[in-house]
Amino acid sequence: MDELTTWHEAGHAAVAYALGREVALVTAVGGDRCEGCTMSRVPLVAAPVPDLEAPLWTWGGRWIERLTGDAIYLLAGDVAESLFGLREQSRLPEPVAELAVAGLAATPAEREQAAEAVSDATLPSDAEVISHQLQMMFGPDITRAAAWLRYCEAEARSLLLHKAGSVRRLQALLAEHGVIGELAAARALE
Repeated sequence: MDELTTWHEAGHAAVAYALGREVALVTAVGGDRCEGCTMSRVPLVAAPVPDLEAPLWTWGGRWIERLTGDAIYLLAGDVAESLFGLREQSRLPEPVAELAVAGLAATPAEREQAAEAVSDATLPSDAEVISHQLQMMFGPDITRAAAWLRYCEAEARSLLLHKAGSVRRLQALLAEHGVIGELAAARALE
C-alpha cells in the first residue's frame, strides 16, 4: 500500500460522508485492477428512471443531483491527491476530469467499449465511470460536460478543504491498517 492510495481513498470517503452517504468500507490494499476502494451506500432516488435518450434538463432535479453527487465523489480521490501535495506522484498523467472529458472525444466504438468496461464485473476506474455518466448526460457536447465537471471538481475541493482534519485522520488509519470498516470510518469522519 502506498501513501498516494491512502490519500486518494480518504478523499473519496470524506466526500461520501459529507454528501450524506454511509461509508461502509475503505481499503488501501491493492487488488488486480485497483490500488484501493471506498464503498459507500448511496441513497435511492425516489423518482422515475429518466429516459436516457432525453436531454439532461428533462431528467428531473433528483436525478441531476444524484449524478452530480456521484461525480463529486468520484473526483474527490484525485482532488485529495492534489490538495495534499501528492499530484506529482500520481499514477494519472492528468486529473480524472480531463481523462473523463477526453473519453467523450473518442469514436462511437471506443465509447461503447468504455460503457462495457463500466458495466463489467471488474471495478472501473474513476475516469471510466465519469466518462460513462458524461456520455449519458451530455452526449457529444464536450463544452457543457467540461463546465459541469469543473463545477463538480470545485465542489469536491471545497468539501475536502472543509473536512481536511477528517481526511488526515482517515489517511493515517489507512496507512496504519490498510482496511477500515464502517464504525472506524464514521469515527474518523465525524
